[in-house]
Amino acid sequence: MRIAFFTNNYLPRPSGVAHAIENLRIELENLGHDVFIFAPRYSKTDKENNKLFRYKSFRIHKKLGPLRSIPFPHSPKLKKQIKELNLDIIHSHHPYLLGKTAQKYARELNIPLILSLHTPYYQYLGHLIGNFGEAIDGLLLEIVSKYANKCNAIIVPTNTVKESLNKGNIIPPIYALPSGINLDMFKNIDKKNAKKKLNIDESKIILLTVGRLSYEKNIDFLIEAFYETNKILGGRDKNLDGRNNCHKNIKFIIVGGGSQRIKLQSISKSLGLKNIIIFAGKIPYNELPLYYNASDIFLYSSLIDTQGLTLCEAMASGLPIVSTDQAMGPQSLIKNDKIGYLVKPNIKVFSQRIIKLINSKEKREKFGENAKIEAKKYDRKILAKKLEKIYMTLVKK
Repeated sequence: MRIAFFTNNYLPRPSGVAHAIENLRIELENLGHDVFIFAPRYSKTDKENNKLFRYKSFRIHKKLGPLRSIPFPHSPKLKKQIKELNLDIIHSHHPYLLGKTAQKYARELNIPLILSLHTPYYQYLGHLIGNFGEAIDGLLLEIVSKYANKCNAIIVPTNTVKESLNKGNIIPPIYALPSGINLDMFKNIDKKNAKKKLNIDESKIILLTVGRLSYEKNIDFLIEAFYETNKILGGRDKNLDGRNNCHKNIKFIIVGGGSQRIKLQSISKSLGLKNIIIFAGKIPYNELPLYYNASDIFLYSSLIDTQGLTLCEAMASGLPIVSTDQAMGPQSLIKNDKIGYLVKPNIKVFSQRIIKLINSKEKREKFGENAKIEAKKYDRKILAKKLEKIYMTLVKK
């Protein structure tokens, strides 16, 4: 088959959606299909080739995270090329901007259109706007539903998201199909060697989180929980200084960049955690397995993720997880008291679960082994084959 992906987020700008799309592209091509990517051009140096096409984009407010660059969805040059590709199916990864372009060409070429909903737009902007969130969420669900009803099928990451979409009166079939990861990247890395390469003392227990440092990722909650953990385990005074009053054998690594970095560093400093919280910044994707495997516990507190690829990556690396239950992703992925703990967003309760894992190597290892088994469900090879079957059904119809 000849498949076109239309996406508002793609490499070289890293994000969960960008990596999910790239994993799909690789495995579908391994299955013998031709995959053409239509994505924004973020800079003049962004690569293009006979299977990767770029739409011009312009930058808006950086606090909007993945929405901060807007692709201009019209190009006479690309219009001609799209019509010459002899496509069998178009897969839109968004219901807006290039998603509208995908819809237009699917209609003109009379081929199936499939939509992947990676982000709950009907929750995302509501969180950012605040007081008017509920009204905005309802309006966005209606917009998403209208777009979805012009598609031939909808892909969502989990059954939880599928249930939430059912409120939108969507007619086409909805398939719960998670985004896949490259399991091989995260396996067979020795923890001792990983810690050594990152210059981490082998005796230290490392807590880790990976993700964009933006409002919806809720990293400040994790910092507060880490402060509470330290206060219980090793702190005597309110002002922990990272030397005398903190638990000497734990550190917290935060991997990722984003608009909230300065604010989060300021919070860490004000809580006296400057010396035991490490802001590692943006790490090349191929180096992430080293950080996962050098760590002992994975922390997660996103407000809205529908899946959370970093959860899958942590599981593949054999890490027990402590997560809040606000987002649909962890609700579906985390088996409570089997691969970790899924808790209400309460700092004291969250820190108590961290302490349970810190104090029990046996529990960390047991949860970690269970996590590796659970991660096999998210092998990109298996999930690409499932998507291939959906494509073939639509094309035959």
